[in-house]
Parts: sequence; structure tokens; C-alpha cells
Amino acid sequence: MEINSRHCYGCMEEKAEEMKWLYCGYISSTAPELVLHLPPGTVLQEIFQFGQALGRVSFGITYLAWVRDLSA
Repeated sequence: MEINSRHCYGCMEEKAEEMKWLYCGYISSTAPELVLHLPPGTVLQEIFQFGQALGRVSFGITYLAWVRDLSA
């Protein structure tokens, strides 16, 4: 599930524009680098919203992520 976010998937700061955020230069239509990576904007359990993948090792992938709501 993907939910439109006001946060940039490249740095998780609030976006200034819809397609490109001026601080990091991430373009929101950027596809995952590898097929194994979750698409930026993926939401897990309606709490965690994933941004871009930061790195990959043999047993896992590290993502930039945002906690959407801790009060739930």
C-alpha cells in the first residue's frame, strides 16, 4: 500500500514541490534501484512509510523511513 506523503522519500523532510524536493534533489518518480527493494512510499502496518533504500547486505536491506503515527 502506498499513501501520498508530504515527506520526501529521499531525505524524509517536508517537500517543497510535488515532483522534486530542493534540499536533496530526490525526484518522486524515481524507481527502486534493485528489484529486491520496496518502492519508495510503501506503508507497513499503516505506521511505517518507507523512503529510498540506503544499503543492502547479505541478509537485509536498510531503508530511510518515517513513523506515520505513534498514537495509534
